[in-house]
Amino acid sequence: EVHNVKKDFILNLCSAIRKEGLNTLHYEAMCDIWFMDEEMLKAMKEAGYYKIRFGIETANKEVARAINKELNLEKLVSLLKIAKKIGLKINEKINPEWLIGQYPDFYLYPSTRNRIL
Repeated sequence: EVHNVKKDFILNLCSAIRKEGLNTLHYEAMCDIWFMDEEMLKAMKEAGYYKIRFGIETANKEVARAINKELNLEKLVSLLKIAKKIGLKINEKINPEWLIGQYPDFYLYPSTRNRIL
C-alpha cells in the first residue's frame, strides 16, 4: 500500500477531508519518498494526518545498489526535517526479521543493525 503515488489525488483528498470537517480525525499512511514533497506533507498534516510511514530498506548507498533499490538520502533527510518542523510524525517501516540474512549492512555495518534493533 502506497498512499501517495499521485500528488493531485492526495491534494484533492486532503482538500475534501478539510472541506467536510473530517480533519479532526487522525490518519496515518504508508508513503513512498519518491512521490512525496513538502506541499503534500503540509496538506496531509492540515487534513488530519498525524503519522506518515516510509519503507526504508537501508541508509547505505552501497547496499542500496546491491539490492537494486534507489536511495536518495538527501531527499529522505529533507522530508524528515519538514515533517518534524510541521509536527508530523514519521515512522520508518523496517522489519528486522526480513533484514536478517538478506542485506549485508545488517551484518557488515553495526551502526545499521543498532539503529534497527
